[in-house]
Amino acid sequence: MNDALSKMAVAAKELSRTLADGSLVREVLSDHEEEIMREQHIQLLEGKDSNDNDMRPYYTEDLQPHGHFKSVESASAYMVWKESLNYPYQVTRGNSNAPNLYVNGRFYNEMAIRFDTDNMAVAPKTPYADGIMNKYGLDKFGLSKLHWDRLMYEGGIKTRIQERVAKIIYGN
Repeated sequence: MNDALSKMAVAAKELSRTLADGSLVREVLSDHEEEIMREQHIQLLEGKDSNDNDMRPYYTEDLQPHGHFKSVESASAYMVWKESLNYPYQVTRGNSNAPNLYVNGRFYNEMAIRFDTDNMAVAPKTPYADGIMNKYGLDKFGLSKLHWDRLMYEGGIKTRIQERVAKIIYGN
């Protein structure tokens, strides 16, 4: 086998390995943790979950004895108060009854990006965040397709993945 074919075979094997084990994408995403968390915060401020549905339970559904509010009236008053808060990002809220899980930023600061072999997840860093995330369901956290698309195209992650692939293939 000539030298050029040998180099191409090595590059193909390396590309195949990094795609199969997820390390190529994981490497690129790990360089963008801050942007991923920003998109997660924006999505939550919009009151949306990982499937772009409203977060549930709604404030007016989150009633005692197992929920947070004593009455629909107290939940409604809370919704009005939440609309008066200063948020770290300007967002469009569709349903003010859908929780945005923001009061003072503590919860938002206590979430982190976690990578394993073939998965990336938004995970709690503290027991406080763990309690909130478990209440709503861990699968409700993470970016919706809309927010992933924004990161991939507007945020340049797709370009970074393509550059990484080119580096493996061409050695640049």
